Amino acid sequence: MKDFDADGAPDGDWEERDELAWTEFDWEKYLRQQDAAIAKYLDHYEGLEANSDRIDEAARLYGGTVAAWGDQWEVVIVADSLPIMLPPGEAMSQWWELWSGGGCQRRCEGTGGRNVLADAPCSCPEDKVERAE
Repeated sequence: MKDFDADGAPDGDWEERDELAWTEFDWEKYLRQQDAAIAKYLDHYEGLEANSDRIDEAARLYGGTVAAWGDQWEVVIVADSLPIMLPPGEAMSQWWELWSGGGCQRRCEGTGGRNVLADAPCSCPEDKVERAE
């Protein structure tokens, strides 16, 4: 059984936290909410299927803008935050990683740190824009 009171800190530091473990009821409630959100989206989208302006309507509904995406269209939504849920007891990685079709090519601690895959200094670019490419 997992220790749901652990915060995963490698140095053993602990901080006060609310209860991390979800009950079966908590999970069922969360899944019902997600099912309802998905059903609302699908109902709305299927209702627009015959409408040539459906991408514009989706943008209006979700507060985004329409942009070209190759030979298709996408709805771009700018947000300061995203509501997410991290399952309790699950590990979360904060590595900087570079992936390709062959898998993870670089896993670093960030600029000035170490590339743990190659056991070498981090080669991530200093410029954040360049790093994101």
